[in-house]
Formats: sequence, structure tokens, C-alpha cells
Amino acid sequence: MFHYSNRCKPFLNKKLIFFWLIVIWLNSPHLFLMIHLNQITFSLNPNYNLNLQTNQAPFKVADISQFQVSDLISVNRSFIDQDLSGENSTIAIIDTGIYPYHEVFTNNGTQSWNEKIIAFYDAFTQIEKSPEDIDSHGTYVSSIAVGNSPQYLGVAPDAKLVSIKVFEYSEEEDELISSIQTIENGINWVLENKNKYNIKIVSMSFGVEASSDSDSIILLNSITESLVEAGIVVVAAVGNDGGEGTGFQTINSPADAKSVIGVGGVKNNGMMYSKSSKGPSSENIIKPDLCAPAVSIYGATKDHLGRNNTYMYASGTSAAAPMVSGLASLMLEKDFSLTPLEVKSIISLTSLKTIYPRVIKDNYQGWGMVQGYAALDALDQYVSFENNNSVCFSLGDNSNQKKVWCRKINLQGGMHYFFDLALLNDAEAELYIFDTTPNYYGEPIITASTINQFDFYRRCGIFVPSNHDYFLVVKLIFGSGSGNFLLSIIFDYRLLIIVAISALMIIGIIYLHRDLNKSVIEIKKI
Repeated sequence: MFHYSNRCKPFLNKKLIFFWLIVIWLNSPHLFLMIHLNQITFSLNPNYNLNLQTNQAPFKVADISQFQVSDLISVNRSFIDQDLSGENSTIAIIDTGIYPYHEVFTNNGTQSWNEKIIAFYDAFTQIEKSPEDIDSHGTYVSSIAVGNSPQYLGVAPDAKLVSIKVFEYSEEEDELISSIQTIENGINWVLENKNKYNIKIVSMSFGVEASSDSDSIILLNSITESLVEAGIVVVAAVGNDGGEGTGFQTINSPADAKSVIGVGGVKNNGMMYSKSSKGPSSENIIKPDLCAPAVSIYGATKDHLGRNNTYMYASGTSAAAPMVSGLASLMLEKDFSLTPLEVKSIISLTSLKTIYPRVIKDNYQGWGMVQGYAALDALDQYVSFENNNSVCFSLGDNSNQKKVWCRKINLQGGMHYFFDLALLNDAEAELYIFDTTPNYYGEPIITASTINQFDFYRRCGIFVPSNHDYFLVVKLIFGSGSGNFLLSIIFDYRLLIIVAISALMIIGIIYLHRDLNKSVIEIKKI
């Protein structure tokens, strides 16, 4: 079902009607695709906002040199110390299918598409066959995750791809349709073939609207979470039902599921994408989990005029989800031992709140806007406090500056630790200490933070009962500028004084008790 924001003027030349209908379809500024799922409204994100370069020709990547999607989530070569490309993992995209002959899947025609797309499964017919895309949505989101050509690089360009088609075109209803049973077919196929194809991540840019039947939402959430239980990272778009100033509790399923990484949308400057769905979830937990860019995102498309290698700009949370899926692939390349819940936790705790920056997590933005470099930094070797037990680093608002600092630290048991964050310039930041082990659903666990401290020094401490690993995270207060920061392990003498006084009091009580007993004995002797 297509909705157009502008009314089309009639054309007098009937021979051109068909041509102009196609052109209008390609250039419609508000293309919204609705799917009906067992009487449930199923929305395929995003609300496409198409902007081709001209009315006569598609926008070609070659016109802007090489486009790198990873730059949108700050995974650029100046921020990370090694080349990561998603090798040794496969991303399964559950969507409308894929157009395999686009240059982003053939490396500009230098390789066969089946070197990138290693399997295609039609969940309607339940057979593996040659790839096809009944729309262009599946092609678009797949390019964002794994596209690889001299003109265009997805977030994980060397990751393999498995495409699962769960939508079919209905001539009777004149729209795309699906069902929970079909989606379950696709998910079951992934579970059966995850080892054969090395599937580590599943990405889904569709959803059942929050207003749908609750039993169906619960069922789809449960089916999807079986992937996480099987050791697969699951990423899903939260939907485009937020609206300006409204739209609370509009998170689509399966992004609604607790252990799924529900991805909302932001603009490139960090402000919210106005249509991004808002929490809480159907179980009244805070969602989305985090956000990624979702406005005017460049990606490959299946051209309905029969031209190859065309691209488009589109907006919606569908574009945000495959970026996070690609980032998960890079993380697994760096540390293949990560569990799905650890991947979710690390991406979450390293995200940056760009609205309400001193609120830890909310139903607008979740943990904040993804900072890909910080998620990868969290996997580096343990931080070592040298030079007077301190480390110094810079954070800033500019696009070429990091905004989050994250390192792992091992703390010895039986001790109190205090950390001091000194703000050396005008920029502001907050310090967080996270447990490296998330909760049962992959939510980060904060053990201490400096939130709501208003003095120049930011200080927090924890008692460590036994040897344990933690993440030290410093997040810039978005919009506060740029500056240097000094993070130190300190010893708080107030604690020593309290301990000393307590010890003296205990000793005094013991001696006083002994003196009283001695006096009683002497009285009895008299």
C-alpha cells in the first residue's frame, strides 16, 4: 500500500502515463510500505524518502568517490588501530530478498555474487534457490550491512551474507504480505543452518506494530529470542511510528523483545529522527536499546526501470538496524568469543546520549547514539594506569573527535577503588563503571557513576569483593565542546580516617569491657 504526499497532475499524452507512473514511484518523497500479517498490520521500515540525483538518471556512487557507511557510526580508520572488515562471520538478512547482480554484491563485477551471497532461502516455498528481491528494501538494507565495491562499502564489507525472503506480493491485496508462520520458517531455517553457513548475526528491518494483537507480539518475540538462545546476535529496527512529540509505546516486534538489540533512528547530527518509534516496550521496559543514523542514508537499490547499479537515499529505522548488524560483525572479528548478550551490552554502554545527556537511558534514544570506535575500543587490552596512576585523553564535539572513552580494567578483590575524572578544559563529561557481565537480557549493569555530581571533580568508587573485570567509560556531555580529561585511581584518606577511628573505637570498647569485668571481680572479692 503506497501513500504519496503530493497529488499527481494528469498527463495529456496517454503514451507517457506508464513512464511517469514509474518515475513518480521512484521519486515519491513519502513512500510507506504496509504489510498485513495474519490480520495484523505489519510495517516494513522505513518510510522511504527517495531522492535521486536527477529525474533522468539514478544517483551513482562514483559521483561522490567511495561512500563508506561505517563513517556514519564513527568506525573510520583514524579512530581504530586495525583494519576490521567483518571477515569470518555471516549476517543473515530477513527481508524481501536481494538483487544479487548489483555491483555492491559482485565487487563491481569482479566476482560472482555467490561469493558474497552464500545462501538464499524463500520462507514461503521453504526452499533454497537463486536470489530475488520482490521489492528493493532487502537489497537496500543488505548493502548497508555488507556492501563491497570500489564505489561503496557497507559497515562489514568482507562479511558473508545469507538472504531470507519472508515477504510475498499479493495481487489480490496489491501489497506485500507475510505471516508469523513464514517468519518462523525463516528463523527455523537459520537455526538449522547456522553452523553450515557460520551465521553469527540476524538483521531484521520490519516489525509488527505495537497496537497489534498482544498474543501475536508475544509469539513473534519468543520465536526471535530463540536465535539469541542459540548464540546469534539479533538486531531489529524499532519502527517509524514515533511521530513528533507523540508515539510512545510504539516499538515494533521483534525489536520489542528483551534480548534483541532494538535500534531507533537519529539524524547524523545526533538529533532524533522524528518518526523513530518510542518506548516503553510491551513489557514496560525501556526501548529502544540504542540509535543509529536513519535519515537520508545512501544504499543500493533494485532499479524498477531495469538499470543496474543504482542507488538511493532513504530514511527510516530500517537503515539504522543493518549498521548495528555490521558493527556486531566487526566486534566478532576482533573477539570471536563474545556472546550475543555481551555484544548487545558493549554497543549499548558505549553509545552516547545526544539528547538528555545526563539521563542514563530513556524511551527516546535508549542508551544513545552508537559510537562504533568505542565499542571496538572496549575489546582492547586492559588499561594500565601509569605515570602516577593516571591516563589522559581528549574528547570533543567535532566529527573528527572521539566522544566516548572506554577501556577494560581488572580490579583485585577485597579492596575499595576510587576513580577521579578531572576536567582540564571547559568540556564536560561523566564517568561510569560497568560490570563486564550484562544481565540476563544483555542490559549493561552500572556499578557506579558520577551522574548528578556538580563539582569540578567527578569521583566515584566501588568495593570489589573478588577479582573481577569492569569497563571504565567516560562520555562527553554532548554539545559541551572539546577538551582534555585526566582519569586517575586515587586513595581517599577519608576512608582511612574512618577505618582508623572505627578500629580505635572497637579497641576502646574491648578494653572498657575488660576493665568493667575486672571491677566486678574486685567488688565480689570485697
